Amino acid sequence: ACTIEVKEYVSSITLSEQFSPLLSIDMTWINSLLTKLEIKKDRMVTLSISTKQITEVNGNEYIAGLGYRFKNVTINLKQFNMKFKSDLAFRSDFSYRRNQTALRYVDTGASILTSGQKIISIKNSLDYVINEKLNIRFFYDQTINRPVVSTSYPTSNRQIGISLRLTIAN
Repeated sequence: ACTIEVKEYVSSITLSEQFSPLLSIDMTWINSLLTKLEIKKDRMVTLSISTKQITEVNGNEYIAGLGYRFKNVTINLKQFNMKFKSDLAFRSDFSYRRNQTALRYVDTGASILTSGQKIISIKNSLDYVINEKLNIRFFYDQTINRPVVSTSYPTSNRQIGISLRLTIAN
């Protein structure tokens, strides 16, 4: 007789924590000033049993924003015989995020910082509600990425555009 034995084992264990947001304040003041403060934290720890390593990824993000809501702004499109009257909201958010990945060897106790980055984001937007179903948004976003370790290169990305949001539901 022949017997085949199949053993199943766990190769890794992952623990993930996310406080997104840990703290968030988003207010519109009586004088139409908009303010935003936010803190986000996250961490992921992975124990690899086969390689005897612990990988830990930590992230912290801080966001601050200001804006202003202009009341009853009228847009008159005479060419199309259209007139709109709604609030115009300008918002500018600044965020700073730091991620870092550390590799820890269980058997030797050594720890190495393997990757990470500092990310600075600037997000500007201008929102106008044309009617209850259509919203138009102009935006400019810039992201600057600076690596923590020297194995990566700094990058910068910019996005500019127009977004139309159509609500179909009643």
